[in-house]
Amino acid sequence: MQFIKPGINLNIIGKKNIGFIISLAALLISVASLVIHSGPNLGVDFVGGTLIQIKFTEPVTIDDVKKGLANANFNKPSVQQFGDAEDNEYLIRLSKAFSNVKNSEGANFAEEIQTAIKKSTGNTPDIRRVEMVGPQVGKDLREKALFAMF
Repeated sequence: MQFIKPGINLNIIGKKNIGFIISLAALLISVASLVIHSGPNLGVDFVGGTLIQIKFTEPVTIDDVKKGLANANFNKPSVQQFGDAEDNEYLIRLSKAFSNVKNSEGANFAEEIQTAIKKSTGNTPDIRRVEMVGPQVGKDLREKALFAMF
């Protein structure tokens, strides 16, 4: 089976300027998008912070989870549904690295999250995982990623 028949004459080199123009336009649009949106939206791995995966037995809303975190003074939490809606599972990203930190009362960080969310939802979440990346590790990963690209 042949996709390109023998003896076909495609003038690819003659159309190189069109290819350059399309590539340049795509590059300029990409750079403009990065400038407009204040750079790439980097994840916890690159900027540092804490990632918490929680699961509820009963349905709750993202707003209730955010409200509980805000009441516990966690600044700018990012809460996303994780998996299907029926799973009642959420992913929380916090800009600060908190994993296994003890607060002044000695309560574990995960317990503090559970308590804060339980107050706003009336439902105790099951903490599936807590991942922490410090700011220095995030900086190193960012530098290595840039080095790998260039």
